[in-house]
Amino acid sequence: MQITGTRFGQIEIDDARVITLTSGIIGFPQEGQFVLLAPTPGSPISWLQSLSTPSLAFPVIESSSVLPGYTATDIEECGRQAAIAPADLSVLVIVRVSRNEPRMVANLVAPIAVDRRARTGTQVVLDWSKFSAATPIQPPVVTAARGVHSHANGNTAAAAGASAE
Repeated sequence: MQITGTRFGQIEIDDARVITLTSGIIGFPQEGQFVLLAPTPGSPISWLQSLSTPSLAFPVIESSSVLPGYTATDIEECGRQAAIAPADLSVLVIVRVSRNEPRMVANLVAPIAVDRRARTGTQVVLDWSKFSAATPIQPPVVTAARGVHSHANGNTAAAAGASAE
């Protein structure tokens, strides 16, 4: 499959790398199919690129690279809400960097739980009293989303499914 995105140009997508989010993303319920692109190998930030809307892509990082972040109990809750076994679970958080803010912020209240084996997932909502949608975080360490990455290189990107762990 081939898409032309606004951020990465023309991208060749291996169908086996498509992630289906059963309920879309909060605010974008109609968006169900994505691919996770790592435009810069080794960068902790990847892009969850919509396959149906080329201009829609969310910067995400693996939850294990977020400081401060989730406890083991929080990760278990993500898996429970998404009905994903712990061994197959990858938890992504949407991040934002603003010119007006000195730090990166992460949406820790609504992470995206992905089943690495089935290539399905859902955005879950955790306890609002415990987490924020704009949590200031330390710059993430290099921890790629385990088993769900594809790589994008320049204008013609190959999303063939290499992953870093």
